Amino acid sequence: MTKKNSYFRNFIITQLHNSDEYTHDESDKKWLEPKSKRPDCIHKFKLADDDGNVYCYGYSNNDSSFSPLDDFGMPNWGCTTIFYRNPETGKYEQL
Repeated sequence: MTKKNSYFRNFIITQLHNSDEYTHDESDKKWLEPKSKRPDCIHKFKLADDDGNVYCYGYSNNDSSFSPLDDFGMPNWGCTTIFYRNPETGKYEQL
């Protein structure tokens, strides 16, 4: 993944999440993009690993897409799960 942001057609990464298990380095910040650049991405998601450690948050243009996980979370950080925020309850639900 060498091209910044042009790689992501269906989603954006808006926030990195550091935990006791993982701390992002400066190189990860190149993937961040403000939500204002993609008004079509309205479905908030978070990516996590098997232990439930959250690595990032973002927005997708489809609330049932595995694209953020398959195209970004898994190859970059080993994420295995994507959660989308339910607009009615405000809670994240595993896809």
